[in-house]
Amino acid sequence: MDNVENSLSSASSELQSVLAKVRDARASRADSARSAEDLAAGLRKLERLTAELKTAIEGLPSMDMARVVELNNRLEKGNFTIDSSKLADKMLDFDRKDAGKSHDEDSL
Repeated sequence: MDNVENSLSSASSELQSVLAKVRDARASRADSARSAEDLAAGLRKLERLTAELKTAIEGLPSMDMARVVELNNRLEKGNFTIDSSKLADKMLDFDRKDAGKSHDEDSL
């Protein structure tokens, strides 16, 4: 009888061990599924942000890089002169345009 009880006890222990491994495997699979879902959500967010960034970049005014390099070189060499009267006029024009926009927004 002790032999049978020992065999049952041993089988029971083995069964519990197998069940624990199955539970662990299921938990691991569930974690993997959650990780995959998180990764997919992250990729969707990255795709959306990339599209938004592309749209923002396309909306920027184009730059004449040759002109930028030329002005940079002139600045570095000290050959860049500023016409203060012209600069003041442009600043006033900008301020007037900005004030007009603000006034237009207030009337809406």
